[in-house]
Amino acid sequence: MTASRPMTTTGVDRVAGDPAVGGNGASVVGPSAASNRANLGATAGGTGVDPLAGGTGVDPSAGGTSVDPLTAEPRIADPGTGRGPGWLDSFLDARLSSLVNLRRQVHAHPELSDAEVRTTALIRETLQAAGIPVTVLPGGTGLVAEIGAGDRVIGLRADIDALPLSEDTDLPFRSTTEGVAHACGHDVHLTVLLGAALALHAAPELPGRVRLLFQP
Repeated sequence: MTASRPMTTTGVDRVAGDPAVGGNGASVVGPSAASNRANLGATAGGTGVDPLAGGTGVDPSAGGTSVDPLTAEPRIADPGTGRGPGWLDSFLDARLSSLVNLRRQVHAHPELSDAEVRTTALIRETLQAAGIPVTVLPGGTGLVAEIGAGDRVIGLRADIDALPLSEDTDLPFRSTTEGVAHACGHDVHLTVLLGAALALHAAPELPGRVRLLFQP
């Protein structure tokens, strides 16, 4: 792919529930589906990115009147309600809008591989705000975090970089960086991993450790 190739795809982002950028449709399926609804209610401080700002999703079951208390925006419906433990439904019910808004912020500020300074800061501050310790990788971008305790460990990984492409869309959260765009869904990938991290951190108990790898 080259920077001169405009991005005009119309795939559906099933996390955000609205038209999105990404040749693969940026869909999320399988075991990670529950994490799509996780709380990302942290402001990114020094990065200048507020994951709670904006958002236009509406919960159709509420007739468009239900409001997310964290964002003051219409609440987005949770398609996974009833498919997991009750504590997860309760915890995530009011938090999907925050997750969607964070993903849109990441999408609007894409960064190329090994240059994801802003993105790394947003991830770090979101995890730290939830009480999850993190270690930024030696190069200054990307990080590792861990949740839980015990000898058993499983790893979850997401890429965080964008591509050298121009985004040619009218989305309100389209890329603001000339010649760089999240055209392959890594904005969704890292948001799903953040959601999984926050959901698992809030779980009543875990049978071991979960290592989170945000790859630059």
